[in-house]
Amino acid sequence: MHFEEVDSVSHAAGLVLETMIERMEAIVPFLPNVESIETLEVKSLKNGRTRILRRWQGKADSMPAALRPFLPRDILAWLDTALWVPAEYRVEWTQSTCMEGVAQLYACSGVNYFEPHPDDPQRRTRIRITGDLRVHAERLPGIPGFLAQRLAPQVERFIVGLITPNLTDLAKGLQRYFDAQRKPSRRAKP
Repeated sequence: MHFEEVDSVSHAAGLVLETMIERMEAIVPFLPNVESIETLEVKSLKNGRTRILRRWQGKADSMPAALRPFLPRDILAWLDTALWVPAEYRVEWTQSTCMEGVAQLYACSGVNYFEPHPDDPQRRTRIRITGDLRVHAERLPGIPGFLAQRLAPQVERFIVGLITPNLTDLAKGLQRYFDAQRKPSRRAKP
């Protein structure tokens, strides 16, 4: 299942890209469904490219309350392997689950762009989130193959419904992060 979202941020693409590569953890307070982002590995490659492995942890309150007691915390965690190509304002990414036993339940990957916005390239960034998700429902424990095939499209829609808000909230979170950086700090009055 393919998904694509486009949004914008009222800050220059270079700044947005630098923040995403070097300080992504700083935007966590501005992402409503993300509890934490931990950078596990950074590797500089040829031609200014950078490969980064990060672990994202979603917030438990982003899943239905009735399911929370039955599902482990790791069901809301994922590994994000990203190849950043700043010269092209893009990142190629893959996501994988952190939950043991279901590591191959789905394949999710895509390419995101953090480009100068065509309407105001000096001061705005157009963010394009693109991806593909394929659920391997036949790998769900205890589900017969014939039933898994019938369930796969519904499971894909459900997972895209979970993933897409986190991706699209990224632009809104970046905007709030940058807006907070611009506000002057208030000094306590003597």
